[in-house]
Amino acid sequence: MINHAQIINYMNPIVKKYFDKGPFLTVKNKVYAETCLQLFDFQIQNDLVENDITLKIISGKYNDATANIISKQSGVIAGIEEVIFLINRRTNLKVKQNIKEVIKRFITRRIRRWQKRQNKAEMKL
Repeated sequence: MINHAQIINYMNPIVKKYFDKGPFLTVKNKVYAETCLQLFDFQIQNDLVENDITLKIISGKYNDATANIISKQSGVIAGIEEVIFLINRRTNLKVKQNIKEVIKRFITRRIRRWQKRQNKAEMKL
C-alpha cells in the first residue's frame, strides 16, 4: 500500500516541473520584462485619479526621492525586482540598494542575541 509520504515524494518533481515558473519570472527574461512594462503602462493609462503622485513621478516632476523598506521580521518581499526595474525604466529616478548593510545589521543582531543567551546560560552555572 502506498502511503501519503510516497505520494508526495512522487508528486513533488511533477508539480515543480509543470507549475514552478520561478526561473522565468525575472526581468532578466526579456518576455517577462516586456510584459511587466506593458502591464505597468496599461495601469498608468487607465488610472483615473487626478493629482496622482505616481503620475507626477513618472512625468519627471520629481527628480529626487527617498524611500526605505524596513522589515521588523524576516520574510520574503515579492516583486522588488520588478519595482526596481519599472522605476529605472519609467521614471527619472534611479534605485540604490543597500542590501549589504541590511544583511550586516541582521547578522550583528543575531550574534548579539546568541551572545546574550550564552551569557544567561553561563550565569546559571
